Amino acid sequence: MTIQQKNSRNILANITIGELPAAFVSSEIQEDGTMILTCNVNNPGLFFSSEDGKKDAMAVFNESIDAAKELLVKYSESESIN
Repeated sequence: MTIQQKNSRNILANITIGELPAAFVSSEIQEDGTMILTCNVNNPGLFFSSEDGKKDAMAVFNESIDAAKELLVKYSESESIN
């Protein structure tokens, strides 16, 4: 998996199996924890036949979910102060 961009609110990753592109995964997280997760599978036969591709996609999903939870907590705390 190649991470193209990663920060506290966005992750863009290309998933390859061997040297062949199999999927593109992206996540966009808003400050309130709202999240958009996208997985574009451009080589389904390769992607779905490989445990590595699925593990890589799940790793991006899990990391995004954890980041969204953290942002939600921070957002909730700032809203309770106001």
